[in-house]
Amino acid sequence: FRGQLPSYFNMEDFKDLLGAEKHRGFLNYFYGVEVESSLLQAVTAEIEKRFYASGRRYHVDHSDESHFRIYRTTMTELLESYREERSLTEIDSFTLTEQKEFTYWLFKVRLKVSDKAKIASDTRKGLAFLQERS
Repeated sequence: FRGQLPSYFNMEDFKDLLGAEKHRGFLNYFYGVEVESSLLQAVTAEIEKRFYASGRRYHVDHSDESHFRIYRTTMTELLESYREERSLTEIDSFTLTEQKEFTYWLFKVRLKVSDKAKIASDTRKGLAFLQERS
């Protein structure tokens, strides 16, 4: 199993089977969580490639830089904003569900801070990375 529908499966049938409301929810999840996560991975991979190509071999956390490129602020600041907006206490870890909620929140932030061309470009980048990995 590769996490893909059979080649003979028609996405229009999928839409009809789900109905409009559930299909919209599926698309929100897909673009807001899966594609957003892939976009972050793609940007981080670009940063790491440039980092290692310049001869640096030690491990560095590139999350602040990748988040800054996409959301125009650091991961730390984004987490603080998210916790403040959601009235959450500071914790060291997220459950998988909480991580997906945070990723969807990041998606909404990206829609607010980016122009339409950048949103489209970043979405294509996330989709391409997702396609490569599947």
